[in-house]
Amino acid sequence: MNRRPDLPQVLVSVDLAREPDFTLGSLRVCPSCRQVIAPDRQETVQPRVMQALVALARAGGAVVSREELIETCWEGIVVGDDAINRCIAKVRQIAKLGGGIAFEIETIPRVGYRLTRNEALQGEAVELRPSVAMTAAASNVKRLSARRPVQWWPVGVLAFPLLLAALVALWLFRPSPPAQWVVTRTELPIATALMERHPAISPDGAMIAYSAGADVFSRRIYLKRIEGGGDPLPLTNDGFDDASPTWSPDGRQIAYVAYKRGEPCRLMVVPVPAGPPHELTRCRSDDRSSVVWSISGTELFFVDRADRKSPDRIMRFDLESGQRAQLTHPPKDGLDEEGPTASPDGRWIAFLRHASDAQAPRMLFDLSSGTERTLIRNDYGLGSEAWSNDSGTVFTIDSQETEFQIWAHPVNGGAPQRIFSTPEEITRLNSGPNGLLAVEINRLMTGLARSPVQGGDRPRFFESENGSAFTPDVAGDGSIVAALTRPDGAGLWLFPVTGPAREVAPIDRGLAEIATPRWSPDGRQIAFVLPGSSFVGLRVIASTGAPVAAIAFPGKTICSPAWSPDGRSLIFAGRDDGGWRLWQVDIAKPNRLVPLPQRGWVSVRRDGNALYGVAEGAPGVWRIDGKPRQIVKEALLKPDQWTIVGHSIAWLDYGKQRLIRIQPLDGGPAHILAQVPEYAGSFGFAIDPLSGSVIYVARLALDAGDIELLHLARQ
Repeated sequence: MNRRPDLPQVLVSVDLAREPDFTLGSLRVCPSCRQVIAPDRQETVQPRVMQALVALARAGGAVVSREELIETCWEGIVVGDDAINRCIAKVRQIAKLGGGIAFEIETIPRVGYRLTRNEALQGEAVELRPSVAMTAAASNVKRLSARRPVQWWPVGVLAFPLLLAALVALWLFRPSPPAQWVVTRTELPIATALMERHPAISPDGAMIAYSAGADVFSRRIYLKRIEGGGDPLPLTNDGFDDASPTWSPDGRQIAYVAYKRGEPCRLMVVPVPAGPPHELTRCRSDDRSSVVWSISGTELFFVDRADRKSPDRIMRFDLESGQRAQLTHPPKDGLDEEGPTASPDGRWIAFLRHASDAQAPRMLFDLSSGTERTLIRNDYGLGSEAWSNDSGTVFTIDSQETEFQIWAHPVNGGAPQRIFSTPEEITRLNSGPNGLLAVEINRLMTGLARSPVQGGDRPRFFESENGSAFTPDVAGDGSIVAALTRPDGAGLWLFPVTGPAREVAPIDRGLAEIATPRWSPDGRQIAFVLPGSSFVGLRVIASTGAPVAAIAFPGKTICSPAWSPDGRSLIFAGRDDGGWRLWQVDIAKPNRLVPLPQRGWVSVRRDGNALYGVAEGAPGVWRIDGKPRQIVKEALLKPDQWTIVGHSIAWLDYGKQRLIRIQPLDGGPAHILAQVPEYAGSFGFAIDPLSGSVIYVARLALDAGDIELLHLARQ
């Protein structure tokens, strides 16, 4: 790359591996290991943030322009102001690690940034900080000398040895800072064109069991040695989709969950390294689940529900008696529970309990006492957790802006520590002996596409940035709105018939999937779901992005809305203490929610004044204004995978060909509207009323989850 000839030598590209360590006040900065070490903690910093810190620090108080930051930290690649602003904001956070402000980053308007060291902290050693006792002792000596100035010399002679002894004792017996988790090295032992998920490290740390296949309907369980390489060994081939492997404590068997469409899932067990699998028990209602073996080897813990209308709960299955029972004690209005993991000492079961769409505390169940406690008040439901070898730490997943992170949470209290970050999505964790931590990386990318012309085998993408797209909707004039996540954030994006696409509303990255925007009949407004930690409900905005209304819902969960024909009100499905029911709200009176008599419906659409819905636990689509009447008999993969257009109803047939079928609302045979290849199966679709083409979310690449291995240590 050609570099600017006038670029100062101190601002050439920052190579972290070659940068020497340096200090900023009470902080010691190690660029090569991406660590910032404070007197009482240490942080692992993103590479780009560390590069920016180094560039600003080595400028020696001079102003570093934004162009120079791009040259040194992004190697000249053009980036937007948002990327630079986020990077500088994280550098400013580093300054606070030592308890004070080790340095300041001054913004020079329209020019750049300048790092100013806090001179008051420059002489403070990284390891030593004056203690309260030391300060008090010095203060006492000063007070004594002030009261009796004539006798200062004898007092000083007596006090100095005592003070010196106190200082030495405090130094020798000072409490050591808690050891911090660090990633010593990483490797990628499992990365192929297949979808590889559910890593499980063997008790001796020699092998990884995992599920792999071309899709989520035909996976097998595989074994692979961690050291020495070699081809993976297929362990199952039973005609089911096999997932969630878990090792018996002696390493001789693996239990897993077998799925077949339309049937409750089965808990299976297979001997290692080979042998026929056999069924242990079946789920009562869930078609998919996750399972973990108890440390005692006598029980399995898994997820199931009593019936289709009940929430998921953590269950206990006794291998000797064949009896099952609910393990946990959820509140009466609690939603689903998921992801049980057992601590290595056999005391705890950690799991996630959803309190609402946006709140999910991480819980600990004490197997000896039968009591529960909250470990993390709100974990946002991002993936599974894993345990440290000593059962003192729980590792969890978090998402911040443009990256996913792994955090270490002490079980007995204390501040959590971030130990790893990556721009790729982390979905599951699993730990093993000797500090091994298996990380499931999801590399799925999706985009917005139109159905191919004349049954082609490839979607016609019109939005395919490096990110993901979610359920779109089309206005009467052909304008499209959808929720998108991109490297620089997430939001609602508008794709007009003419002109460039634009973002009309920002959205939290973790909530983009459930936004499900809906156009008003006149195409001037958009309603979408936007739950948060303090707000669960709907937002209405103009097509320009201007806010129109915020509609708070008093329950736990809310689904996509349907507009009235005049565009003045919305109907939506919401779940409160009484279960699912329909609600109506006037846009001009957003605080007045009116409950409707229809109960049990989780998705709703309108055709004029007629209402149509999908019920929880019942197949097909029904007309529900009056006595319910079934319109579509086929079961839908997801509640939102249907729509109404031109007095017809269309739905997704998620078979081998991925078809959109359509039929008149007043009766008549169904026919194929379009093929939708590479359909991303979790999301809904829309139909362009002008062209009749289907607008849907398609996979840009195979959902190729890989498994990365982290080696952890405490230092």
